[in-house]
Amino acid sequence: MTQSPDRAAWRGAGFADDEIDSWIRWGIPLPGAVAWRSADVLTGSRAAQWTIAGVTPETVAHWRAAGVESTEAVRWHELGFAFAQVRDCKRRGLGPEKALGEAKKSAERKAAAAKPVAGQVDVPVPLFEGDDDGLAIVVRMVSDAPPEWAAEEISAADAKVWSLIGLQPAEAGRLARQGCAPEDVARQWWRAGIAYDEVADWIGAGFSPAEATEQRAQGVTAEQAAALRALRNNDEGVDW
Repeated sequence: MTQSPDRAAWRGAGFADDEIDSWIRWGIPLPGAVAWRSADVLTGSRAAQWTIAGVTPETVAHWRAAGVESTEAVRWHELGFAFAQVRDCKRRGLGPEKALGEAKKSAERKAAAAKPVAGQVDVPVPLFEGDDDGLAIVVRMVSDAPPEWAAEEISAADAKVWSLIGLQPAEAGRLARQGCAPEDVARQWWRAGIAYDEVADWIGAGFSPAEATEQRAQGVTAEQAAALRALRNNDEGVDW
C-alpha cells in the first residue's frame, strides 16, 4: 500500500504507526510532536495536557523540576495559577485543592476586613504575600456568583471551576446536588484519559468517566456526545 506523504514524513522522523495515530488523534502536528519528544514527552495525550495547561516544549522542564506533571499542571491552570504561584505552592507543600482552599479562606478574611459598600461585588485579594521577587500576587476575586449559578446554589469560586470544565449552570447543579465537587470531577475525568475539550460534552450527555471510556471504545465520538448533550439540555430547558 502506498504511504501518504504525511505518514511517510512521520515515519521518517522516527515515529511508529501506533505513535503516529496517537499524536494525530490528539491534534499534535509533526513539528510539535518532534519538539515534545525532544522534551521527553513521549505521548500525544501527555503533550495535549501540557498544551492545555499553557506549557510548551521549551518550558515543560521547569514544571517538572517543580514537581508537577501534566495532569496536575492542567488542574493548576484550570484554577488560574501561573507557574510562579505553582512553584511557590509546591515549595510550601500545597497541591491545587489545598491552594484553592487557602485562597478561599484568604478571600473570606480579606472580604470581611474590607467591609465592602453595598453593591460592591469584586474585591481583589492576595493569596500569597509575594513571590521570590517580593512582589504581591493577586490571584483571586471575591464576588457574588452570577444569578444563573446562584440559582443552582453554587458559590462564585465553584462556578469558576465548573465554567473552566465547560459546564452550564444547570449541568453543574445536577452534579453538585449529587455531592460532586468540581475539582474531584475534573480529576476523575483526567484520570480516565478523556481529552479536556470533550469532558463537558460527555458529562452533559449524562455519562460517567467509565461510561464515556466504554462508549469511546465502541466507536461513539465526542461529536455524538455533544449532540446528546444538546438534546438533553434542550429537553430540560437549559438556556443556550
